[in-house]
Amino acid sequence: MATLMRLSTGPHMTSETVGTIESGMTESVIIGDQPALLRLAFVLTGSRTYAEDIVQDVSEHALRKVGASIEHPHAYLRTMVVNRVRQLGRRSRKDAELTHEIASEDPKVVELADQLLKLRPVARTVLVLRYYEQWTVPEIARELKKPEGTIAAIAFRALRQLRKEYSND
Repeated sequence: MATLMRLSTGPHMTSETVGTIESGMTESVIIGDQPALLRLAFVLTGSRTYAEDIVQDVSEHALRKVGASIEHPHAYLRTMVVNRVRQLGRRSRKDAELTHEIASEDPKVVELADQLLKLRPVARTVLVLRYYEQWTVPEIARELKKPEGTIAAIAFRALRQLRKEYSND
């Protein structure tokens, strides 16, 4: 998935690397987190267009929160992206299938993206956060407001489904 990182030139940003001095929601936190939020939205949706729209919506909403006393603004922004993707996923099942725009010549990367998009949105979210964003199970559980055991089970089943799909090919 290294090709997906080409979406932005900035480093992987976490609460440790951006805005550690600032507390609460500030414009610099919102702007500084945009490359990481764009990558997260892209990997979850498979579409740069959807990802840009999602990050734009999240940024507009977050700008209304500037000055608010939000204890963990980076986590707040990531949660907003994940929730917005989940809303989009619910709508897209009714309207149309999500498409993906993977900028890769490697057929394995394209195939993995196809398989990820076939997963339920929550399963895709768990796998992306766990293996792409390198989050721990407790972090994902807090973010998605689900028990750790549920997150581990979702990840296990989603990986089993991906392995099954790959073995069928």
